[in-house]
Amino acid sequence: MQIARRNVVLGMAGLPLAAVLADPRLAWAAAQSLENVSLTTDGGLNVAAALAVPAQTPAPAILLVHEWWGLNDQIKTMAADLAKQGYLALAVDLYNGHVTDKPDEARKLVGGVDGAAATDTVGSWLRWLKGHQLASGKSATIGWCFGGG
Repeated sequence: MQIARRNVVLGMAGLPLAAVLADPRLAWAAAQSLENVSLTTDGGLNVAAALAVPAQTPAPAILLVHEWWGLNDQIKTMAADLAKQGYLALAVDLYNGHVTDKPDEARKLVGGVDGAAATDTVGSWLRWLKGHQLASGKSATIGWCFGGG
C-alpha cells in the first residue's frame, strides 16, 4: 500500500515521533516534506542539505549532522519534527548523497570523510543557516553517532 505524502505529512501532527521513525513509509513521507538546498562552501565544495521550515518565522535555527548511515529519512524526519516544534532545521549531508543501512558500508563512509572538508561544509552551512531570511539569529547544532562527534 502506498501512502500519499500530503496525507502523512499533514497527519503526522497526531503521531508521536517514535511511531513515524518506526515505519519506513512514514519516515519517507516526512522526509519528502523537506526542501533540498545546495551551496558552494567557502572551500569551493558543492554540498547539499535538506531544509525544514516551521509554520512561524523568523525562528531559531538548528543544524543537524547525520549518523554514520548518512543523511537518511530518519534524520530528515528529525528535521521535520524540529520544524514542527518551531525551529528552522537544516540536515546537512557529509557523504555527498551516499546512504546505507549496512554497517560495513557505513564504516567505509565514515572512514572516507576528510576532516577539513567536513569542517568546511558544516561551517559554511552554519553561516548560511544563521544568515537565512527565516532565521531569528539564534542557532544550535545537533548530531547523532558520527554527527555527534
